[in-house]
Amino acid sequence: MRLRRHATLLAAIAAVAGLAACSGASDAGTPSAPATSMTTPPPANDSKVASPSAALESAVRSYSGFYTGGNGSAAYAMLSARCQTLSSEATFSAAVQRVHQGYGTTPIATLSVVVNGDSGFATYTYAKSGLNQSRQPWVLESGAWKNDDC
Repeated sequence: MRLRRHATLLAAIAAVAGLAACSGASDAGTPSAPATSMTTPPPANDSKVASPSAALESAVRSYSGFYTGGNGSAAYAMLSARCQTLSSEATFSAAVQRVHQGYGTTPIATLSVVVNGDSGFATYTYAKSGLNQSRQPWVLESGAWKNDDC
């Protein structure tokens, strides 16, 4: 089911990218976004955060910032070891770039997490619903929360 959700998300991203490419709008007079649009959010995947829930919330926000910000390498580093065996960093980073091109750097609007030992789930929304996640699985690996949605 998760693979189908990822396939659906990638199809939606491709559609958005295609519409943007075909829109005919000209950016000739518009200055491009500064290089800071892909800046790295402050490290937030620290096991010393006050509670497991706060640590997971922090990790989800960091991952989201990397993912929508176009930083494929940093987002890939926040995938679980299991997910990293299923997708190369290059393939994952290309998908991250498509998301960034289609949605831009988008902050999380709402976030809730549930932690049960060394696993948890995150449900979060954005202003643009195409990126919303429901019960996204996360696992604690070597003291750091990792996205296990693959």
